[in-house]
Amino acid sequence: MQQTVPLGATDITLRPLGVGAMPWNKNTVQGAKMAFEASLEAGITLFDTAEVYGRGLSEKILGRLVRRTERPVIVASKFAPLPHRLRAGSLASALTGSLRRLAFLGVRDAGQCDKFSQAAAPSRAFVT
Repeated sequence: MQQTVPLGATDITLRPLGVGAMPWNKNTVQGAKMAFEASLEAGITLFDTAEVYGRGLSEKILGRLVRRTERPVIVASKFAPLPHRLRAGSLASALTGSLRRLAFLGVRDAGQCDKFSQAAAPSRAFVT
C-alpha cells in the first residue's frame, strides 16, 4: 500500500509527492502529456500549476490532460497577489479565470497562496 497524507484539514488524501506544471507550455504539450501519464502510472495524483505559469497556458494544458483521464487527480492552482492586484475581487476573479482555463468540474475547498505573499489567502484546490 502506498503512503498517503491528508491535504491540510480536508478529507482529501494523496501521496506526499506532486508534479509541478510550471514548464508546461505550447512547446512542451507532448512532453507534458508524457509527464502526466508517467506520473499517474507512478501513483502521483497531485499536480501544481498557477495562473501565471505560461500566462495561463499551463492550466489549459493540465485541464485538457485531466479531462482525458478517468483517474482521480488533484490540481492545486495558485493566485499571485501582486501589489497591483491587491483589491476587492482580485481573488474571485483569479479563481474564475483558473476554473475557465482548467475547464473541468469538481471543486473542493483547500488553500494555497503563491510565494509572492506570506498572507494566508483563501483559495481552492480543484479535484476531479
